[in-house]
Amino acid sequence: VDGDKLAEALRRVSPFMHESLPALKAVLMEVYPDRTEFTACDGFRLAHLTIREVVGQEGEFLLEGNGVKDFSQRHYNGSQVPVVFQKADESSDQVTLGEVTIPILQADYPDYKDLIPTDLDNIAIITTKDWIKALRSIKAWTVGVLFSQEGCSLYFVDMEKNAGKVDLPVQMYAGQEKRIVFKPESLRKALSSCGAQVTIKVPTAAKTNGPSPRNQAVVLETDNYWMLIIPQDEQFPREVNLNLGERELVKWGIEALGSVLTGDVQGKVLVGGGKFYLEIGVHITKSEVTMEAPMLQEAKEVTIAK
Repeated sequence: VDGDKLAEALRRVSPFMHESLPALKAVLMEVYPDRTEFTACDGFRLAHLTIREVVGQEGEFLLEGNGVKDFSQRHYNGSQVPVVFQKADESSDQVTLGEVTIPILQADYPDYKDLIPTDLDNIAIITTKDWIKALRSIKAWTVGVLFSQEGCSLYFVDMEKNAGKVDLPVQMYAGQEKRIVFKPESLRKALSSCGAQVTIKVPTAAKTNGPSPRNQAVVLETDNYWMLIIPQDEQFPREVNLNLGERELVKWGIEALGSVLTGDVQGKVLVGGGKFYLEIGVHITKSEVTMEAPMLQEAKEVTIAK
């Protein structure tokens, strides 16, 4: 088989193996007459990839995780690698891919096909880099994604208990409004494995039809690769209208007011007419924050005299 195609396939699914459970610290390889399918699952994410290469003999083989990682990190510059199935001893088998020998585990792998949602009527098409950038900028235990016809938004409460919002670009969305909670790092890694563009399919029963994975799993799909990700069974974060830039402006205002309050700088505070004014410094440089409840617009002029 093409060594690079096989290594790339294993690279894309192996990050989603479980770290310790023997049956899940592995990749399921299913060989058919015209293709080979690879599946890895860590308990709340499941990655599945198909290549149009027949890797050895037909059948299902559970490949041990360490051997999979070893092979996936190699490069073959387009050359072919031999695939040899053989007995390791009287009770175990192994497969040799080029120079790497991988034990074949004798364990029951979950029936992943039973986890695939059957009713998917909410579909979003996105560019992954925009969502990945937003997820990287957030330090929070969980994030809530609002899917709607008006657009998608990311809500969160950070480690300092500050609530925030990031608007997420979406190329197309069809379906009902949905609110789904994810772990940000889990969702980021899942999107990173999908390539430049991905279709997100939210099941009809998500968050409304009980806690079973079959009802809640969200599908990420692109070309010959798809992934299931189980949302977190936690409360959706508070929905606020402050974006990241506006939150930084509020933080600046709090710091400036603190300096005036403690007498570190001279200043004057005026509130009225729907506006908040802060005058700071010996020469009284004016800064203005306009309030349109509950949103704050960017300051027209911000200068702090040292």
